[in-house]
Amino acid sequence: MARVENPRNTIRDPNPGARDEAAGFAALTGTLEEESRLMRELTEALLKQRAAVASRDVETVDTETTHITRVLEEVGKTQARRQEMLRALGGDARSSLRDMESRTGVPLPPSVQHARAGLAQAAREANHQLVINDAVLRRAVETETDFLKTVFSSLEAESPSYRPRSHGAAEAGPGSVLLNKVA
Repeated sequence: MARVENPRNTIRDPNPGARDEAAGFAALTGTLEEESRLMRELTEALLKQRAAVASRDVETVDTETTHITRVLEEVGKTQARRQEMLRALGGDARSSLRDMESRTGVPLPPSVQHARAGLAQAAREANHQLVINDAVLRRAVETETDFLKTVFSSLEAESPSYRPRSHGAAEAGPGSVLLNKVA
Protein backbone atom coordinates (compact mmCIF):
# COMPACT_ATOMS: atom_id res chain seq x y z
CA MET A 1 0.00 0.00 0.00
CA ALA A 2 1.39 3.34 -1.00
CA ARG A 3 1.71 5.98 1.60
CA VAL A 4 0.04 9.32 0.78
CA GLU A 5 1.82 12.34 2.11
CA ASN A 6 -0.08 15.35 3.32
CA PRO A 7 1.61 18.15 1.37
CA ARG A 8 0.65 20.85 3.85
CA ASN A 9 1.36 18.81 6.96
CA THR A 10 -2.14 19.46 8.26
CA ILE A 11 -4.24 17.10 10.29
CA ARG A 12 -7.34 16.02 8.45
CA ASP A 13 -10.71 16.27 10.14
CA PRO A 14 -11.84 12.69 10.81
CA ASN A 15 -15.51 13.75 10.65
CA PRO A 16 -16.02 16.81 8.44
CA GLY A 17 -19.80 16.24 8.38
CA ALA A 18 -20.06 16.81 12.13
CA ARG A 19 -18.19 20.11 11.82
CA ASP A 20 -20.48 21.18 8.97
CA GLU A 21 -23.53 20.16 10.98
CA ALA A 22 -22.32 22.10 14.04
CA ALA A 23 -21.71 25.16 11.85
CA GLY A 24 -25.17 24.72 10.30
CA PHE A 25 -26.84 24.58 13.72
CA ALA A 26 -24.82 27.62 14.85
CA ALA A 27 -26.02 29.53 11.79
CA LEU A 28 -29.59 28.35 12.42
CA THR A 29 -29.35 29.58 16.02
CA GLY A 30 -28.22 32.99 14.77
CA THR A 31 -31.09 33.14 12.29
CA LEU A 32 -33.64 32.22 14.98
CA GLU A 33 -32.19 34.91 17.25
CA GLU A 34 -32.40 37.45 14.40
CA GLU A 35 -36.03 36.49 13.82
CA SER A 36 -36.71 36.94 17.55
CA ARG A 37 -35.11 40.38 17.47
CA LEU A 38 -37.32 41.33 14.52
CA MET A 39 -40.42 40.12 16.38
CA ARG A 40 -39.49 42.28 19.36
CA GLU A 41 -38.93 45.23 16.99
CA LEU A 42 -42.35 44.56 15.46
CA THR A 43 -43.94 44.51 18.92
CA GLU A 44 -42.32 47.86 19.77
CA ALA A 45 -43.50 49.42 16.49
CA LEU A 46 -47.05 48.16 17.12
CA LEU A 47 -47.03 49.71 20.59
CA LYS A 48 -45.80 53.05 19.18
CA GLN A 49 -48.41 52.93 16.44
CA ARG A 50 -51.18 52.34 18.96
CA ALA A 51 -49.96 55.20 21.17
CA ALA A 52 -49.91 57.47 18.11
CA VAL A 53 -53.49 56.52 17.25
CA ALA A 54 -54.56 57.31 20.81
CA SER A 55 -52.90 60.74 20.67
CA ARG A 56 -54.10 61.38 17.09
CA ASP A 57 -50.50 61.76 15.91
CA VAL A 58 -50.97 61.03 12.21
CA GLU A 59 -47.29 61.50 11.33
CA THR A 60 -46.17 58.88 13.85
CA VAL A 61 -48.94 56.50 12.75
CA ASP A 62 -47.61 56.78 9.19
CA THR A 63 -43.99 56.40 10.30
CA GLU A 64 -44.73 53.31 12.38
CA THR A 65 -46.88 51.79 9.63
CA THR A 66 -43.92 52.11 7.25
CA HIS A 67 -41.60 50.68 9.91
CA ILE A 68 -43.94 47.73 10.49
CA THR A 69 -43.96 47.02 6.76
CA ARG A 70 -40.15 47.03 6.63
CA VAL A 71 -39.88 44.75 9.66
CA LEU A 72 -42.36 42.29 8.16
CA GLU A 73 -40.35 42.22 4.93
CA GLU A 74 -37.21 41.43 6.94
CA VAL A 75 -39.06 38.71 8.86
CA GLY A 76 -40.01 37.13 5.53
CA LYS A 77 -36.39 37.16 4.38
CA THR A 78 -35.20 35.69 7.68
CA GLN A 79 -37.81 32.94 7.52
CA ALA A 80 -36.67 32.08 3.99
CA ARG A 81 -33.06 31.81 5.26
CA ARG A 82 -34.23 29.60 8.11
CA GLN A 83 -36.07 27.30 5.70
CA GLU A 84 -32.97 27.05 3.51
CA MET A 85 -30.87 26.18 6.55
CA LEU A 86 -33.33 23.47 7.57
CA ARG A 87 -33.08 21.98 4.10
CA ALA A 88 -29.27 22.10 4.25
CA LEU A 89 -29.34 20.34 7.62
CA GLY A 90 -31.25 17.46 6.08
CA GLY A 91 -34.76 18.57 6.77
CA ASP A 92 -37.54 19.76 4.56
CA ALA A 93 -37.63 23.51 3.92
CA ARG A 94 -41.38 23.49 4.63
CA SER A 95 -41.11 21.59 7.88
CA SER A 96 -40.66 23.02 11.33
CA LEU A 97 -37.82 22.41 13.73
CA ARG A 98 -40.12 20.17 15.73
CA ASP A 99 -40.78 18.06 12.61
CA MET A 100 -37.05 17.79 11.99
CA GLU A 101 -36.43 16.73 15.56
CA SER A 102 -39.15 14.06 15.52
CA ARG A 103 -38.14 12.77 12.07
CA THR A 104 -34.47 12.34 12.99
CA GLY A 105 -35.10 11.20 16.55
CA VAL A 106 -32.20 13.37 17.64
CA PRO A 107 -32.83 16.35 19.89
CA LEU A 108 -31.75 19.71 18.56
CA PRO A 109 -28.72 21.31 20.17
CA PRO A 110 -29.56 23.30 23.32
CA SER A 111 -28.66 26.59 21.62
CA VAL A 112 -31.23 25.91 18.87
CA GLN A 113 -33.87 24.84 21.40
CA HIS A 114 -33.28 28.02 23.43
CA ALA A 115 -33.42 30.23 20.32
CA ARG A 116 -36.59 28.45 19.14
CA ALA A 117 -38.27 29.04 22.53
CA GLY A 118 -37.26 32.73 22.44
CA LEU A 119 -38.68 33.10 18.94
CA ALA A 120 -41.94 31.42 19.93
CA GLN A 121 -42.35 33.82 22.88
CA ALA A 122 -41.49 36.90 20.79
CA ALA A 123 -43.88 35.80 18.03
CA ARG A 124 -46.73 35.25 20.53
CA GLU A 125 -46.22 38.75 21.95
CA ALA A 126 -46.06 40.35 18.48
CA ASN A 127 -49.22 38.50 17.47
CA HIS A 128 -50.98 39.64 20.66
CA GLN A 129 -50.07 43.28 19.96
CA LEU A 130 -51.10 42.90 16.32
CA VAL A 131 -54.57 41.67 17.34
CA ILE A 132 -54.95 44.64 19.68
CA ASN A 133 -53.81 47.11 17.01
CA ASP A 134 -56.22 45.62 14.51
CA ALA A 135 -59.12 46.25 16.90
CA VAL A 136 -57.87 49.74 17.83
CA LEU A 137 -57.37 50.81 14.22
CA ARG A 138 -60.77 49.46 13.18
CA ARG A 139 -62.41 51.29 16.08
CA ALA A 140 -60.57 54.52 15.25
CA VAL A 141 -61.75 54.38 11.65
CA GLU A 142 -65.32 53.55 12.69
CA THR A 143 -65.33 56.37 15.24
CA GLU A 144 -64.00 58.89 12.72
CA THR A 145 -66.52 57.71 10.12
CA ASP A 146 -69.39 58.02 12.61
CA PHE A 147 -68.13 61.46 13.63
CA LEU A 148 -68.00 62.65 10.03
CA LYS A 149 -71.47 61.27 9.33
CA THR A 150 -72.79 63.14 12.36
CA VAL A 151 -71.10 66.38 11.34
CA PHE A 152 -72.31 66.28 7.76
CA SER A 153 -75.84 65.14 8.57
CA SER A 154 -76.30 67.92 11.13
CA LEU A 155 -75.65 70.72 8.65
CA GLU A 156 -78.61 72.70 7.48
CA ALA A 157 -80.10 72.04 4.10
CA GLU A 158 -78.33 75.19 2.92
CA SER A 159 -74.74 74.04 2.96
CA PRO A 160 -72.00 76.63 3.18
CA SER A 161 -70.49 76.12 -0.24
CA TYR A 162 -69.85 77.99 -3.42
CA ARG A 163 -72.56 77.57 -5.95
CA PRO A 164 -73.35 79.35 -9.18
CA ARG A 165 -75.41 82.47 -8.91
CA SER A 166 -77.08 84.45 -11.62
CA HIS A 167 -75.15 87.59 -12.36
CA GLY A 168 -77.98 89.88 -13.34
CA ALA A 169 -77.98 93.59 -12.61
CA ALA A 170 -80.60 93.02 -9.93
CA GLU A 171 -78.06 91.29 -7.74
CA ALA A 172 -75.54 94.04 -7.85
CA GLY A 173 -75.57 95.92 -4.62
CA PRO A 174 -74.78 99.53 -4.03
CA GLY A 175 -71.30 100.42 -5.16
CA SER A 176 -70.87 97.16 -7.05
CA VAL A 177 -69.60 96.84 -10.58
CA LEU A 178 -70.27 93.74 -12.58
CA LEU A 179 -67.65 92.76 -15.08
CA ASN A 180 -68.07 90.05 -17.60
CA LYS A 181 -64.57 89.72 -18.84
CA VAL A 182 -63.37 86.64 -20.64
CA ALA A 183 -59.63 86.05 -20.57
